Amino acid sequence: MGGREFARALVVAGVMMLAACSGTDAPAVQDADPVVVEPSPPTVTLLASATQGLVGEPIRLDWTSSHADHCDAAGAWSGSRPLAGTEQLSIDAAGPAVYELTCTSSEGSATASATVTGLLAPTLTLVSSASRAVLGSEVMLSWNAEDATECEASGSEDWQGSRPVTGEQAVRISQADQRYALRCTGDGGAVSRDVAVAGVPMPMLSFTAVPSQNEAPATLQLSWAATASDACLASGDWSGEQPVAGSVQFDLTEPRAYRFALRCTGQLPALQVEETVDFVLADPLDAARALFEQRQRLREAAGLGES
Repeated sequence: MGGREFARALVVAGVMMLAACSGTDAPAVQDADPVVVEPSPPTVTLLASATQGLVGEPIRLDWTSSHADHCDAAGAWSGSRPLAGTEQLSIDAAGPAVYELTCTSSEGSATASATVTGLLAPTLTLVSSASRAVLGSEVMLSWNAEDATECEASGSEDWQGSRPVTGEQAVRISQADQRYALRCTGDGGAVSRDVAVAGVPMPMLSFTAVPSQNEAPATLQLSWAATASDACLASGDWSGEQPVAGSVQFDLTEPRAYRFALRCTGQLPALQVEETVDFVLADPLDAARALFEQRQRLREAAGLGES
């Protein structure tokens, strides 16, 4: 007996039982189709834990389905998947990635998708043309930001405010410890870098000579003091390394011209200052001879003749 015939027999039997209980004849039963429940098509939902993230960071996918026999992944992921579950994946590349899930049964199929955009974290390089420079001079700052849309500078009067993502700029060193900072931002976040430049003063030197007299023999006192210097070197009629400040005495006996030079080096090798002292030690005989000749000329001019 088929399903329809079986349902009709049940209806007829029920009507006859009701008639027997009430003492009346059973009414004629008309043929009627039974209620049939149609099978449901499959459904599926797929959700991502975030709509965007940095490349390399994890992302979680959650899904559920109903009235399905099996599910398959496609797009940014692949392979068979259970009817419901959770999976953690890594964002592999920049740009949108579409994750699809299709669940099927004998009644059809359903597909859901989730899109996650991969972002690149910005990178930044900032360099100075020198790590030390003379106070008041300029150095060149160069920078380059990748995957950034804007940059902001800070640190000095001439290094403030908005900057392009790539460029170079000359800045003046105004203090002993000058620090320049740059912060760049993009869709993938922010990155900061800074660079320090030490401001170095120019060296200065005071160098003097004081003789006891101008005729031989004589004593010559040399005195000097250097600032912002690391070392000094003597040359000329003296030689060798000298402290940055000091004094020395020379006993001079030979009548002639003397030259004493002193060069001091600053905190940068290129920074040097040099002073020279010239001194002529006269021969006392030359002085007496000159005095005699002068007197003789005066006598001749007065008509006194030779004495």
